[in-house]
Amino acid sequence: MQKALTNKTLEALKPQTKRYEVHDLHCPGMSVRVSAQGQKVFSVKFRYGLDQKRMKLGVFPRITLATAREKAQDILRQVDEGIDPTKRRRSPDMCGSACKRDPVSGVIGV
Repeated sequence: MQKALTNKTLEALKPQTKRYEVHDLHCPGMSVRVSAQGQKVFSVKFRYGLDQKRMKLGVFPRITLATAREKAQDILRQVDEGIDPTKRRRSPDMCGSACKRDPVSGVIGV
């Protein structure tokens, strides 16, 4: 299903027996998935090489619609430049302090 997503339409999306997806008309590739429990998760689908990939952008209402659209456009821009955003997100230099924490002692910066 495709809709022009707004905050009002996002709040009106109700859970159904199965998870469903609503695509945004304003940002190609971006959609919101509504789980059977009612959780609404923004994601963006894109093709990199021969693979079709999906990246989660965040959960509504913790992330706003405008922020989700900005993130989706940034990801699609990276794909246009030949960068795989899934690899870039997982690289060690993109990690925060959680990646630099010693798993045994729990000390940051080891």
